Amino acid sequence: MPDPLFHRAELRSFLIGQEQALDQEISSLQEQQVLNSSPKDLEDYFVEKYLIEPIEINESEIHADHGDAQVDVSHRSEYAFFNRSGPAYVTGTKITFYVPFSGEPQLFKYRPSTSRLNSPQADIRNNELVFTYEKTTQDAPKIKNEFERDLSNVKYNLDEIAKDTRNFNSTLRQKPPQFIRERREKLLRDREIAENLGFPLKRRSGMPTTYVTPEVKRRIVPKLPKVSTKSYMPEPTLDMEEYEHILSVVSNMVLVMERSPRAFKDIGEEALRQHFLVQLNAQYEGQATGETFNYSGKTDSLVKSHGRGHWKREIIG
Repeated sequence: MPDPLFHRAELRSFLIGQEQALDQEISSLQEQQVLNSSPKDLEDYFVEKYLIEPIEINESEIHADHGDAQVDVSHRSEYAFFNRSGPAYVTGTKITFYVPFSGEPQLFKYRPSTSRLNSPQADIRNNELVFTYEKTTQDAPKIKNEFERDLSNVKYNLDEIAKDTRNFNSTLRQKPPQFIRERREKLLRDREIAENLGFPLKRRSGMPTTYVTPEVKRRIVPKLPKVSTKSYMPEPTLDMEEYEHILSVVSNMVLVMERSPRAFKDIGEEALRQHFLVQLNAQYEGQATGETFNYSGKTDSLVKSHGRGHWKREIIG
């Protein structure tokens, strides 16, 4: 017996559950996945995974079939039976309508915020809605009218569901950036606490280097972004004391130039820069560079640590 459509629960409960599942999955992401993946790639993955595709009926592809059916008529007065304590069958006609659709099949189970009380009965098979009518009479117009009434109720409820899911999808796009940011901040705070304990951190055995996603039945499963094999290293910071020292080295070099103008008046920009770099490299073990490409810009003078910039004098676009 087919199940009634739009009858299991309210659509609102299903949508709330989807948002909670999104939050829970992001909250359980491993540290390496969060810190060594592109935040934008993670956001795109979760939006794609949890976005709900509304159902669309393809009316132009509806088709029908027919066959015999054993119809129970024990409850019908026009049929005479001596014993009505059990079912009584006669051979009738079964008409089946196949209605193709695209979108999330689970939506057929839930009631939208506004719905019609009459819930048609149908089976869901391979992205088709299957309506079956078993009759003892061969009244084609009557069967067609019954199917069209049921299909009209389905289309009305799907229109209301589409409104609710559009609102959900527009809100959903804002959730992954928020949840991922909160997860990232939590992991960084945990790491800071552990590092401040004053003991070496124990390497965890058997920690996964990638994240295996659960199956998503409604569409092709998106893949989580690749995790960098390098250990996560925060952006370098520079103590104010070191910053002031760098400025003093540069200022002292400027004083030398001011006091010996003839020695520097015919020197070009690159040669002048080299004089600053000589002083900085003497202090910072060769980590000072000139005319360095740094991310999206170019830096006149840069002091690096672990390949990342600590201090730069000027950025040229």
